[in-house]
Amino acid sequence: MKKHCFAWILVVLQLTSCFEIDISESEKSGFTFMTSPDDNLILNYVDTQGVSYDFWGEKDELGLPISINQITIVSNLDTTQVFIDNFGRPVKAFSQDRTRFDFDWISNTEGAVSVLSSDGLTQVNTQFDLVNKSSGSERSNNSSNRLGVNSRHGKSIQIESLPFAKSNNQNLSLNSTGNVKVLINSCNADSKGDDVWVIVKKESKDFFGSDLLGSFPAKQNLSGQYEASIPKGLTPVFDLADYVKASLKVFENVCTIDNPDFAVGEFSAFQVLCAGLGALAPQVFLACEGLAFAFTATCLVGEALKFADIANSEFLNRKFQEDIILYPKVYSSIPYQIGNSEKANPNGPFPDLFVDLGAKTGLRTLNIDPAFPQDGQDYRAVADFKCLTSGSLVEISVLGSDGYQDNISFSISATQPDKSYVLTVPGADSGVRDDINLVVKDLNGIVISRKASIVFN
Repeated sequence: MKKHCFAWILVVLQLTSCFEIDISESEKSGFTFMTSPDDNLILNYVDTQGVSYDFWGEKDELGLPISINQITIVSNLDTTQVFIDNFGRPVKAFSQDRTRFDFDWISNTEGAVSVLSSDGLTQVNTQFDLVNKSSGSERSNNSSNRLGVNSRHGKSIQIESLPFAKSNNQNLSLNSTGNVKVLINSCNADSKGDDVWVIVKKESKDFFGSDLLGSFPAKQNLSGQYEASIPKGLTPVFDLADYVKASLKVFENVCTIDNPDFAVGEFSAFQVLCAGLGALAPQVFLACEGLAFAFTATCLVGEALKFADIANSEFLNRKFQEDIILYPKVYSSIPYQIGNSEKANPNGPFPDLFVDLGAKTGLRTLNIDPAFPQDGQDYRAVADFKCLTSGSLVEISVLGSDGYQDNISFSISATQPDKSYVLTVPGADSGVRDDINLVVKDLNGIVISRKASIVFN
């Protein structure tokens, strides 16, 4: 049994939190290895408290794991989902309350994180450095540079309209055999640049209470449609010990952010990052704490795997022998949207799936570029809209802790199914915090309200 407790006093709140990860030895190892190549679930681990950990990823043609790209943790019907890149770093995550985290890495230890609250109203952007144990919030109240050499008073923000041209370059599965088409409608037109996944389930739950067979990314093709590949079934021809060895190897790659070298005392680097985010936006602290737990748990499960008794482990060759249920999930919609489900033969052909995002104005993303502007560097706030209706009024304002403020507004003369606007903001001194407020109004009132915050350098 490993237990981690921590108490943090933040700028605006005080919270005490404890969590347990039970990986104690028992007659059963707690591990179930999914050996079929047509199953992108690598293994499941259930601890003695009933918390279930699913690790998803790619397998080779024999069914041996070669990478982990998703982690799902289910506890008391609450689910935390994390998406992993090829370097074992988180790129996107959803907490139990649907708070969204997006990571932009410039190295294995430095990057930026954007956190969007579950109601879609508050967005926090900050940089982090795991080696120096810092986040942008630590300098957000620095008043010594409020009117320094980079004073921007007298300079105006600038707005530019651009066509929406976001690409979707998700990799398809190595074992693809049949594609599932996903048709997405928004504003009575084909929707572009969405983050789309196809969820595959079976009709009945298995012995550890799961009916999920996999989540598969969809790639947008030249015609504007989305396609996801569903893996085919093969018979594994390897020794079971080889599967465990391959699983151990892929686990070594997913503990980058929880490296003990980056810890501060008993607190992991991720916990320190959460403390910084909590200082900027208290409402995202608990969600971030759950994400920190997910990574700590992942590394501990990996450690437990080293000592797992193969003889006391389960090996399942889960085959898609019964009809499967498919449905699309659009993560770029806030909150995410789920389309109608379809039943299909596991060997195909697969039916087309459809999602109607409606004609309501939406904001896909509000990205800061660069994600962590340096001292005196101008930055851009890029807003990607869907279904901006005719007659809508867009208002954007910037308020800096150095006293800088400016705003701009413009009307939409014709409905735009997909549209991007780029706001350029003058640079400020190190430590200055900017709050960017974006509001869209139609004849019925406010339809979008989003606040993003960044700290220079």
